Amino acid sequence: MRELRQKLARLKQRSAKARDAVARQRELILRLEEEQRDTSVAEDFLHAMTETLRVYEDAESCFIDELKLVAPEEWRLNYAEKLEAPPANKGNKLLSSLPFTDLTLMQPFLERVGLNSRSRLQITNRILKTVHFLESGMVSVVAVTGGGRSRTQVGLIGREGMTGIPIVFGSMRSPFDLEVEVEGQGQCIATKKLLELMEQSPSIRTALVDYVQTLWLQFAQTAAANAHGTIEQRLARLLLVVEERLESDEIKLTHEQLATMLAVRRAGVTVALQRLEACGLINRERGNVTIADHVGLQAAAQRWRGDPNPRPQPSLRSMASRGGSGGRK
Repeated sequence: MRELRQKLARLKQRSAKARDAVARQRELILRLEEEQRDTSVAEDFLHAMTETLRVYEDAESCFIDELKLVAPEEWRLNYAEKLEAPPANKGNKLLSSLPFTDLTLMQPFLERVGLNSRSRLQITNRILKTVHFLESGMVSVVAVTGGGRSRTQVGLIGREGMTGIPIVFGSMRSPFDLEVEVEGQGQCIATKKLLELMEQSPSIRTALVDYVQTLWLQFAQTAAANAHGTIEQRLARLLLVVEERLESDEIKLTHEQLATMLAVRRAGVTVALQRLEACGLINRERGNVTIADHVGLQAAAQRWRGDPNPRPQPSLRSMASRGGSGGRK
């Protein structure tokens, strides 16, 4: 146990140093912006430093997960988060939509967990160990290409949904990174156990398949906006989608986060935010954007917004489980 504690202490120290370096680099970029100087080189360094920090934090998180298995009492006393259940009307909407019998079936295997900012819930091409049902906060779905050099946000998940997208297609490997953008909490379940429950209950499978269909529609809308929309249109659309996921007009995202989510330079986001603010559509403070004119922001997003919560067409499995034929009578 002493060796485990020492190793974890070293991992935490390494992560802390990396976080300090990232914080200093962000301050440098802010000073450069205030002096109206080019920030591109500093942003490239920040990107590399952030990737290093992500690796360190992933290693720390994995070690704590291992500690939970080999020394559960140590984990419970020192690392388990003390979380309270949210009010009934503020829980995960997908779980709340399940029939009572299905929820009763799942409940013994659900564990309430904290969702820390920047933590990765899934990593591209890695085996999925757990599936999370969010109760608060927000998670980005990120497509990783170019050997990990390019990261593009393609979707957002709030308390309306879940992670573990590929399991409904029978795969245990994640095609995306899933990263916490806004911290919160949720409930998680072991992937293998959820697959067993999906086999036991067709209605659980149907609910998850229908949700994933709406998520894929969101991916398609994001791809269309990224291909054809201006930065201002894409930013307006993103702010509206984030507002719906967080259920709040107040959006606590930094310029850096918005730039990463839009796959553009931070300077481009700064200019777009300034223009939206000049039009009276948003109000800005450091690390915080408030939507001031919802209708005006919708107009700025124009046709790239799409339906933020599209309703899926009933799947064949869904119609079969509900006793429908899908044809006219």
